[in-house]
Amino acid sequence: MPSGLVFHTRKASDIVICDYCQHYKCRWLEFSPGKYPTSCPEAREIRIADGDIPGAIFLQRTKMAKKIAIYRPDTRQWFISASRATGLLARELRAVIAEARTWSEKNNLALSDRVLYEDAEKGTEQKRLV
Repeated sequence: MPSGLVFHTRKASDIVICDYCQHYKCRWLEFSPGKYPTSCPEAREIRIADGDIPGAIFLQRTKMAKKIAIYRPDTRQWFISASRATGLLARELRAVIAEARTWSEKNNLALSDRVLYEDAEKGTEQKRLV
């Protein structure tokens, strides 16, 4: 459970890139899957590993990374992508982010602490707690 105020409750298919970037200039409360931000102030890279890993583990991690990220072959890097994560349920999204944090010391990924991620089939429910 997030600490402090919870501004939004995100339901399934209602995740936007700004939930990941958490940039202080980002106005993520204004965005939804129907209204993506035109640009994200901080594209988040995700690393599969810090060094060599066995092929089977590499394939398992890339399969999981495809759920939340896109691969750019020109730079050989993975980047968090909101459009990839829109089909995930809240618990799946949390699990993928938690797993990805274990792959590399540089994967300091976290979901917004101002959003309560719950599984449901309906859209965003705005919730302002006092």
